[in-house]
Amino acid sequence: MSANENEVPPVINPQVEAPASKAFDKSIEGLGGWLTLVMLGIILGLLRSLSDLKYFAHIFIPNVWRSLITTNQILIVIEILFCLISIFLIIILGHKFFSKNKTFPKWFIGFQLFSFGFFAIYTVVLHFAYPDLTRNQPDSFCSAFFTFCIWVPYMLKSKRVKATFVNRNPTSNLFYLIIMPSVIFLSIGIIFCFSRISMHQSGCVTEHTSIESSDLLSSVIMPPGWKWLEEEKSADDAILIGNEFSGEFLRVITDSKNQMPIEFNTIEKYVEFVKSNLVSDFSDSTLSDAKKTSLNGMNAFRIECTGNLGGLKLFYLVICVESEEYFHQIHAWAPLENQSGNILEQVINTFEER
Repeated sequence: MSANENEVPPVINPQVEAPASKAFDKSIEGLGGWLTLVMLGIILGLLRSLSDLKYFAHIFIPNVWRSLITTNQILIVIEILFCLISIFLIIILGHKFFSKNKTFPKWFIGFQLFSFGFFAIYTVVLHFAYPDLTRNQPDSFCSAFFTFCIWVPYMLKSKRVKATFVNRNPTSNLFYLIIMPSVIFLSIGIIFCFSRISMHQSGCVTEHTSIESSDLLSSVIMPPGWKWLEEEKSADDAILIGNEFSGEFLRVITDSKNQMPIEFNTIEKYVEFVKSNLVSDFSDSTLSDAKKTSLNGMNAFRIECTGNLGGLKLFYLVICVESEEYFHQIHAWAPLENQSGNILEQVINTFEER
């Protein structure tokens, strides 16, 4: 037997030779430190997203959605979807955060990417669709950008994050199935409640309501969502009503024939007088010829106008009505892009002399 054969092979001590397992300092483990700010961000983000739903309450007010142009409808739908998705994701983030789920950092980074990407694209879209409305939009974009720049590197580099979010308990699919419809129904309920509160506080009617003029000589029927505008009413206005959310308004002015100057004592001369006032009030206006018509058995003339009034582009409709003792001017208008002709016509057709 050779000398080499008698040698005892060296014993490898596993505690010395084996690579040390990765361990974290217990003092940096847990939902403390900078993660406290992350926790506050999740809670406040959920509350803010829920409160943002109040800004969509006006679309539940009658006749408002119909009056919006297609571009506005699309933008509102996009904003509501973003709000609903944000609420859904924040609830999931909160669940993963407080359960110290290992996938929390990835979900958090994904949510920041989603928010930053949305505001970046939405700001560009708004800039081209409505340049005047983008003055405040950079605030949301900058907020999302700085949040992304600060918290994403923190999630990737922080030792506390790596030491805290270690649990592998998977989120049940049942959790997602319960949360998503709950978020949708809760959000719709909040929007609907805000719309009811808004209508109540603003004095809007919730059903078709007959209202009488202040001089007790005429009446019209207000549709849901409209209200009597007492504070804005001038001394000449017998009726002033409207929907402030959709920008639709109607005014009635009544003149006694006996008190009119002799040069305006016929309906034709009265119409010319009204038409001349429209020309002076509007800029860049297009005025139609006065067309003879009738309104609830009374002689009438119809004038349509489009133009700028006080910086607004309006569709303006005037019906001059002659009764036995009075001349009535019915003025109805709305933003040009709202295409509100039908609802204005409906209210005008309810006009009656008492």
